[in-house]
Amino acid sequence: MTATDAHRRPITSHAVWQTADVADPGEWTIELTNDQRDELVSVARSAWAAGRTIATITRAHAALPSLRTTLDQVVDALALGRGFVLIRRFPTDLLTEAEAELAYFALGLHLGTPVSQDAAGTLLGHVRDERVERTGPEVRLYRTRERQDFHTDGADIIGLLCLHGARAGGESKLASSYAVYNEILRRRPDLLDVLYEPMWWDRNGEESPGEAPAFALPILHDVDRTPRFFYIGWYIRDAQRHPDVPRLTP
Repeated sequence: MTATDAHRRPITSHAVWQTADVADPGEWTIELTNDQRDELVSVARSAWAAGRTIATITRAHAALPSLRTTLDQVVDALALGRGFVLIRRFPTDLLTEAEAELAYFALGLHLGTPVSQDAAGTLLGHVRDERVERTGPEVRLYRTRERQDFHTDGADIIGLLCLHGARAGGESKLASSYAVYNEILRRRPDLLDVLYEPMWWDRNGEESPGEAPAFALPILHDVDRTPRFFYIGWYIRDAQRHPDVPRLTP
């Protein structure tokens, strides 16, 4: 696929933003009330007492009536607004780690359908330093102390819950992919054609038996006539270890 004239128009959306546009945290921060915190605690503890896990809990087990309006605001912000939101006062201080997982997962069930994070079918993973070195592509970066570049994830919505703040580092950073698109269009519109062409990605050891260790996928594709990015730079760079994968050009 190549970038047609339609693709070459700048994107106009609330999701196009620069740092100055999101300088006021009050515009993208939601603070949970005491009642909402208590409701999440109740859902988590009830699920834990019933022996439920994140693999078995459903929306039927996780009614959150006091959060309905708040969750509607979150959905609007993600789908129609800047594309991100910060929720404060999540009740991690009142829950065990296992209960916090259930509360967090229960909230997520009201935003979408869970999808696995890896070939093992992990629905919820922990980003923490496990004292391992990335000796090869098979070691996931979120298990190490290494910095992760800006990237996108495979789900429509991705969430992070802070259980324990890091002593140093650990900051999360966001960028507007639509702003990136517009900047490419302004500076190097010829590169849009390249980004619509398939690039080779490494499966990083998560291929099924008989499956090729690398696959081809464009960084840019269209959904409802709107450009969408899917980009994890190190997966593309890692694919260069396979001799049958075409070489990246400068």
